[in-house]
Amino acid sequence: MPKYAGLGAQVPGLGAQVSRNTHLVRLTTARALQQLLCGASPSLRVELIAEWSTSASALHREALARALGGNLDAVGSRSALELLSTDANAEVRRAVAEVAGLMPHPSPWPCLTVLRRLSLDSRPSVRASAIRSLGRTALAGEAIASLSALAKCARALDDETGRLALEEIRLVASYHPKDATSAIQEVIEHADGLDAGEIVLVVDSLRIGGGRHPLGVASLRRLGGASAGWVRDLALGALTSLEKPAGQLALAG
Repeated sequence: MPKYAGLGAQVPGLGAQVSRNTHLVRLTTARALQQLLCGASPSLRVELIAEWSTSASALHREALARALGGNLDAVGSRSALELLSTDANAEVRRAVAEVAGLMPHPSPWPCLTVLRRLSLDSRPSVRASAIRSLGRTALAGEAIASLSALAKCARALDDETGRLALEEIRLVASYHPKDATSAIQEVIEHADGLDAGEIVLVVDSLRIGGGRHPLGVASLRRLGGASAGWVRDLALGALTSLEKPAGQLALAG
């Protein structure tokens, strides 16, 4: 019997939980494993991470990925997430995508590499989780790299994923207007491939960030010259709102 299975018995019910494939049980297993890792000695923690990350059971691997999220900064945790991010099981990759944006600083770059890869995953659920995590890392201080990855998602993938990426860019625009506007400019270069909902998100992101950075105004003016009348009206309306004094905007509302 592997050592980690015996150690898992220290957490009540852990061994039974990993044998059942339900979402709630998997989350419970991950929390139990995280508690086990936090209470283990450094050498034992490294051993557990190595054994669970290479387990033949996808449930073990997913539980480890989730257990490594948050504030646990154990030796080998980033290497384990790198390995699990290429796992054949989509639920394992999704778990990595959900927690990679939560890994502690000061060394987030390996996790950003993981998130960029997973944001282009073949499974929509994995892409969506990675995109949300990229939004978190952008707000946490890695704005340029995260927003660049989000812009790539908005340009290259299906409509649902592209819209989700644009929504994350819009959320970041208030906090990092220059970087968000630069990301939106990358998207605008491929504006012919955007649907109506995506165009609305683009204009709204520029309205939020553009009022605090001249690149946003320039991009809105570019969209104001679009061939489609409704796009022109939308962009010009956003420009007008930016040019109005705050008092007039309040009266207009």
